[in-house]
Amino acid sequence: MRARGIKKQFWINQTEAKELERKSKLAGLNESDFLRTLIVNTVLKEKPGIEFYEFEKLLRAIGNNLNQIARVANTTGNINKEYYDEEAKKWREFIIEIKKSFLN
Repeated sequence: MRARGIKKQFWINQTEAKELERKSKLAGLNESDFLRTLIVNTVLKEKPGIEFYEFEKLLRAIGNNLNQIARVANTTGNINKEYYDEEAKKWREFIIEIKKSFLN
């Protein structure tokens, strides 16, 4: 009796088929053994939760604002201190939130 009683079938395109053939040959395995090795030995990273993407959005917004401050400062030689202080405060609060979320 076969040790593997479950059949899986899937579709790949020509490029993927050539790559599967090439990589399995490099590994010295037939295509089935190569795929089984990938399944058993590959460690995948989990997709981050929604919280990560919310932090990423906030980080981009703060970065964009700081970039605008820098652009004005380089063009005019002046810095809007209030705007800068406000963005710096947002940055500090952002760092505190990240620490709370991921380190506690």
